[in-house]
Amino acid sequence: MYRWVVAWRWLRGLPILWVSVVGVALGVASILVVDSIFNGVIGKLRQIGRGSTSDITVQTFLPSRAEAGQTLPTDAMTATILGLDGVVGAAQRLVRPCLLPSGRKLPIVIAIGSVSRRSMVNVVGIDPAAESGVSSLRAFLAGATPARRVPDPARPFDLGDLAPPGDTAIPLLVGEKFADALGLERGSTIELMTIPDVDPDDADAKGVVPQAGFFRVAGTFRTESVVEDLTRAYAPRAALQRFAVTLCGATEIAVKAEEGVDLDALAVTIESRLEPFGLRAAFESPVKTWLQLSGDILDAIDEQRRVLDLCLFCIVVVAGFNLLVSLHLLVNEKLRDVGTLAALGGSSIGIASIFTALGLLVTAIGALLGVVAGVALTRNVNEVHDALAGWTGRRLWDADVYFFDRIPVDLAPQLVGMAILGTFGVTLLFAFLGSLRVARLDPVETLRHEG
Repeated sequence: MYRWVVAWRWLRGLPILWVSVVGVALGVASILVVDSIFNGVIGKLRQIGRGSTSDITVQTFLPSRAEAGQTLPTDAMTATILGLDGVVGAAQRLVRPCLLPSGRKLPIVIAIGSVSRRSMVNVVGIDPAAESGVSSLRAFLAGATPARRVPDPARPFDLGDLAPPGDTAIPLLVGEKFADALGLERGSTIELMTIPDVDPDDADAKGVVPQAGFFRVAGTFRTESVVEDLTRAYAPRAALQRFAVTLCGATEIAVKAEEGVDLDALAVTIESRLEPFGLRAAFESPVKTWLQLSGDILDAIDEQRRVLDLCLFCIVVVAGFNLLVSLHLLVNEKLRDVGTLAALGGSSIGIASIFTALGLLVTAIGALLGVVAGVALTRNVNEVHDALAGWTGRRLWDADVYFFDRIPVDLAPQLVGMAILGTFGVTLLFAFLGSLRVARLDPVETLRHEG
């Protein structure tokens, strides 16, 4: 017990040791905050990616094959998928990239090579009843602002009184960001253009003429992803097929699996059961899980997190070096105290353990302060960011760059434990190195030292 009492008295009497305390606290807090943000971003991307694409996606359309009269029987394929164990839903989708008129620009411009420098939106043709069983569309619709929210999520394309008599505009659901960028409300109309189905290699020779038509906004949705809310829209599948003059009624089939089912194994089973439809002859990899579709960006973010964790951990290492230097200074200052303890019967290892206890005390206080500060900052990171943006006039978190309007955070308990264990491991090593000098001191020489 005396070791801790002596260590505490020395800690209070040597202010430089508090620099190490602050260093440890900063290191722990930084790791917690940064890792929580990365966890939040990855978690949100997983949630939105899976909610938008469903668990498994089956590609069903290739223009070159369709032109040759080889369109796939998507109704029969959907029925086959629904008959498999572990599948709870399947919905056909018709995905069409559409161009906005030259005067309508989105903050994010997606160009199609030399065809156009206009903004583009992916219009997804869906059947609402089937889509509700495979994706989170209803939750996204519920997240829209009240003024733009559809009255009935079960019938999202019902225009009601929004459409005048004889109106031929196609109902459209757009993202909140898309509506904000173009000033759209429920009932607003927008013109879109698309290119008919054609093999890209034959497009120039056939003189492809874009199809143009008007769409009427039935409501908006909010996924919390800036990119998704800017570049995705939904329309009735049959109406979209008529507008785009497509050769096939569906370009993909979204599949929802039972909770806990191995998606990779289910994807293999689906591909095997669909083999009679000639999928493998048309596509190199026709069946993909949501993780295979978005895994590259998730892996890239996770790799960035590891690199940044290593950089932030250097703060703890610097605090450890500072602790080592402080302990060496403390040994010079406390030589007579060391000699007195030795004269009273203290062993070299016992006296050295006081310095080790001092290092542990510095680490414990620093880690505790770091955890408290890290947790507090993590839970209020958006408020802190807004305050800093107000003071500096510049937002560090730009939604157009980082995908989300607000900073997502996810403070996992295991993250706190890993940060504390790693910090204790590093600083304990430096504290042990600092105590070695004490263990090698001659008690007689320390007593002869002039204080």
